[in-house]
Amino acid sequence: MEKNVNNDREVKDALVKTPSQEKKATFVLDGMKWEQKDFCKLQPHPLSRIFSMGMGKVSGLAEDILENGLKEHIIIHEGKILDGNARHSVCCQLIKEGKLSGAIHCRTLADGVDPLQFLVSSNLLRRHLNESQRALIGIKVIARMKTYCPSGRTDEKVEQLFNVSKRQAVSAKSVLVNGHDTLIQMVADGEIRINKALTFIEVCKQGKDTEAAKKRQEEIFSQAENAATEKWNNWVASDGANQSDDQKAAMKNELIKTEQAVGVETVIAKEERFDILLRVKVNGTLSIFTEVVSYKPTHEEGILLHRCGSSKEAAEYLEEHKDEIERMRTQAKERFTPVYEAMKQMATVTEEVPPADEIPPEKPLTVEEAKEESPLPSSTGKSEGQAIA
Repeated sequence: MEKNVNNDREVKDALVKTPSQEKKATFVLDGMKWEQKDFCKLQPHPLSRIFSMGMGKVSGLAEDILENGLKEHIIIHEGKILDGNARHSVCCQLIKEGKLSGAIHCRTLADGVDPLQFLVSSNLLRRHLNESQRALIGIKVIARMKTYCPSGRTDEKVEQLFNVSKRQAVSAKSVLVNGHDTLIQMVADGEIRINKALTFIEVCKQGKDTEAAKKRQEEIFSQAENAATEKWNNWVASDGANQSDDQKAAMKNELIKTEQAVGVETVIAKEERFDILLRVKVNGTLSIFTEVVSYKPTHEEGILLHRCGSSKEAAEYLEEHKDEIERMRTQAKERFTPVYEAMKQMATVTEEVPPADEIPPEKPLTVEEAKEESPLPSSTGKSEGQAIA
């Protein structure tokens, strides 16, 4: 049978010439038809910035709107978006791409409704925010948006409005005051909890002031971003070569977040270690006591009893072994006292002492020598740091 070439060509030409139909959306404000250009001109209300949405979640929202349409209304207050900035942003992007369809509903916040109370209630119900996030957002609301907040104690208002403990509210305020912006955002995004953020801040302080601690935090986060950028460049050169710009940006953002979290964990794990020492102190009287000090590879100022991974572990160790430690301390004092008294008598003898710069420094004892000279019970078969099992 002879093939109809002309018909095939006509079909192909028709497919090429027929453009894909652009989708249309309708816009409704308070039940009345609204212009698309007015919808796109909307700006965020200052209060709405408190509840931000991450890039990955926005991407998921776009897919949901394409599949199911816009299910929740965008709330307008004082001519600006009070609730629904992410939805509005996604809709505007889909409009540009000609993909948005269906009815897009907006409504004005009813008269007499407190905008702050509405915003808090709607977001807390909609999102699964942990207590750290609620406390941090609460402090931001009360401290930075005073125009919309009643007077009174900040922590009490946060406690009432955001359903958090007063202690958590106080801790959130400390993070906002002493934490780097990146650390604050990590808490807000639910990447870490407030107690870990506080620990990170304290570790970065190391006895220095707040500004020095913030500078140290900035260095750590800068290193994390550099590490993430290097990984991202490698990914783009291989697996990500054919990805869209949005996908590349999302991957970079995800890598940065991961490296930032690793940076926080690494600093805490490295610095938040403690050693329990048995120490001898002479200041008019002889004192023998235990002390929890920061981790060091070796100690010359005391006998190492135990290494701990946290201050909590150190406190638990001292409590569990307090009787054994007290016996050890008592025995040591009994042994050292006669030596100390003899040294005091020797000190009363007048002798010509050479200048300090002519006196050679005393060679410190090695760990093994210290153990041999120690009056403490032998810890045979145990490694250093396990003198008390």
